[in-house]
Amino acid sequence: MIAPPATPPPDSIRAVVRRVMAAPAYDWQTPHDSWRAVREFLARVADRLDQLMHHHPVIYWAVIAAGVAFLLAILVPLIVRAVAAARAPRALRRPVSGGRVVSVHDATWHLAEMARLRAEGRYADALAHRFVALLLALQAAGALTVQAWKTPAEYVRDASLDVRRREELRGLVGTLYDVLFAGRPCDAPALDDFDRRADQLGASFATQ
Repeated sequence: MIAPPATPPPDSIRAVVRRVMAAPAYDWQTPHDSWRAVREFLARVADRLDQLMHHHPVIYWAVIAAGVAFLLAILVPLIVRAVAAARAPRALRRPVSGGRVVSVHDATWHLAEMARLRAEGRYADALAHRFVALLLALQAAGALTVQAWKTPAEYVRDASLDVRRREELRGLVGTLYDVLFAGRPCDAPALDDFDRRADQLGASFATQ
């Protein structure tokens, strides 16, 4: 009579299984999902909106309209600024909309051109020349180097200026972008105000 094969003790089987299952290949932990909370939140919002649409359609559409208006209020200025930054380098090299700055000469030439354009009522074009004259004045003071490929915003970032002067230059660049690229109207008082602020910034180096 043939004896049945010996069965290993249960403890030894459990030990072998534990060793095998402890290998990295059998690590069954659920990976961390960093977006899970966001998806759950959006799902709850979508569910609430769905309920609102069925029970209070007028309020639902009012909420949707308010959300769209909020997003546009955020995105439109960002898009305008991005387009302005992309187009800005050309303002120092060749004509842009309205025939603004054609090329970089010296500061005296650009100031004379600003005066001529102001007399013709071309205030936005005159403002562009005034900004180039300011850059050249800051270059003469050693605060920056005029380079045709740079955007006005990059001059704010790269110029060797103290906090106060950097903020003054940032404000002038903001006005420049608003007028040349965002279409904000520019009249004689606005040009004179820009000229005064630019003159004060340039003159601050002469008093050092």
